Amino acid sequence: MKFEYVDCPVCGPSRTRIWLKEKSGARYVRCLDCDTVYASPRFPREVRHSNGDTVWDYTPELLARESLRLPALKQEADYIQRHSPGGRLLDVGCSSGDLFRFFAPSSWERYGVELSATAAEYASRTYDARVVPGTLRSAQFPDGYFDLVTMLDMLYLVDDPRAEMDEVKRILSPKGIVAIEIAGQAYMFLRSRGAVALLMERRWCRLTPDTHLYWFTPAGLQRLLENSGLRPFAWYVASSPVRPNPVSHWVASAYYRVYSSLAGRSLSMLNWAPRYLCLAGAPGAQP
Repeated sequence: MKFEYVDCPVCGPSRTRIWLKEKSGARYVRCLDCDTVYASPRFPREVRHSNGDTVWDYTPELLARESLRLPALKQEADYIQRHSPGGRLLDVGCSSGDLFRFFAPSSWERYGVELSATAAEYASRTYDARVVPGTLRSAQFPDGYFDLVTMLDMLYLVDDPRAEMDEVKRILSPKGIVAIEIAGQAYMFLRSRGAVALLMERRWCRLTPDTHLYWFTPAGLQRLLENSGLRPFAWYVASSPVRPNPVSHWVASAYYRVYSSLAGRSLSMLNWAPRYLCLAGAPGAQP
């Protein structure tokens, strides 16, 4: 198999060191300038995108699993609407479209982009939204079209985060907002090690065709946004999805409560948060 080599999405060509190497030949490297961990070499695009509709075949089991995220989505929608009360919304990587239920159609014109055609059709039908199958760049929305672009739990999976942010900047209205939710890099690495990984029931940091391509620090995410002309103006700790296992759910909930109180002290503290939400806009457009 021919692997893809890429540069740091924040710094471009830069010094790196190997963070994790797999037997397949794929590996994670850490940028020594911004601490972003990213896959290079990685599985080629046609391999990584080959199973989208298979993954999102809407069985009752999958929908039940998706519903575990509803409390977190409501929380994030509430945070976002403190700063943007209405307008035209685009949810990138909208999956089943569950975020739409927290943005009332009386205030919001709802759009989505989803790589899986079956997921796009399901979200359109269920939430009366205009969901385009494909990627953000293939959708070719007009300049300045959206008042709000949301990118929840998906930025690690895009082929080129810098190009994605440039496209977001292009389609945002002058006073528009982008809302990005990602997991804390240090938190996710902790979850992938030893006894913690067993308790939390998943080892995240492994390189497979459908795994995360990037792990950003808050400072790295801020630089990525600024490279595209967007300025972060608000950061929030977001809760993790509900967990069926009561022990792991209790641990995750306790951890979230601790970091909700600590994260406001410095940007670097967000690196240990389960998930955090960054709101950004054009410089001068937001407080």
